[in-house]
Amino acid sequence: MISDGGENHSRYNREDLKRTVEESEALLYAIGFQSRQADFPSLKWMSEMTGGLAISAQVEGLPDIAEKISLELRNRYVLGFSANGIPRDGKVHSLRVELATSHGLPRLKASWRRSYRAPEN
Repeated sequence: MISDGGENHSRYNREDLKRTVEESEALLYAIGFQSRQADFPSLKWMSEMTGGLAISAQVEGLPDIAEKISLELRNRYVLGFSANGIPRDGKVHSLRVELATSHGLPRLKASWRRSYRAPEN
């Protein structure tokens, strides 16, 4: 997503947007062009919620940003899980990932969906 982050009389409120992002299986990368009216924190929140990334940019930096996103996508690992014992209640459940580090190896960085919505019966 490429945006100036400005509000343009959106049809959807923040809660509608949050629910849509939670229900999607999309990985969102946002490139935000800073302006006076920019709402970069919203772009960051949406991206991080999906396990993606938000990057603040200037037009001249687009090639470098595209390369950074491309490199990150090529070097991702995808993990899955099965939520045993969680009721099919349609509610949002939090997810947390912890990395175990090994002495002498480089520091690892994890990004993941912060939550998921359980299916309803």
